[in-house]
Amino acid sequence: MSLKNDLKSAIAKQGFTMSQVNDELNAKHGTNHSFQNFSNRLRKESFSYNEVLEILEIIGVQIEWKY
Repeated sequence: MSLKNDLKSAIAKQGFTMSQVNDELNAKHGTNHSFQNFSNRLRKESFSYNEVLEILEIIGVQIEWKY
């Protein structure tokens, strides 16, 4: 799976919309990024690792590294 599909799936499974996640990110950072910006970055898979962790925190998902 791709990052885009994994994130979209996690967001939906947790009962959020992408718009809600974008709104939460804007509220957390005091920004006003458009939903279109969020959607484009998701489509292009251009989120940084830290931004992905932040999105997962908003929707209540943790990732675990196992070796």
